[in-house]
Amino acid sequence: MRINNGMPALTVPGARDLVAEGEDLTLHLTEGWARAGGARIDVSPLPDFVLDILDAGGLMPRLVADGYLPDEAADVVV
Repeated sequence: MRINNGMPALTVPGARDLVAEGEDLTLHLTEGWARAGGARIDVSPLPDFVLDILDAGGLMPRLVADGYLPDEAADVVV
């Protein structure tokens, strides 16, 4: 799962209809919406614990920050 590496995993039903090729897609992970062009759709916001992992840069850095792993473990990719 990519969240371990600090990349969000998000399901956006209707994204194919929302975004045209080459168009920018804006996702608001905490509020739970996606926007492209003038259209916007609601999606499920990510839970706080997932946002904490993303803010830390991934699972390993989060576990290091919380004191569960030594500092050198922060660079390990799972």
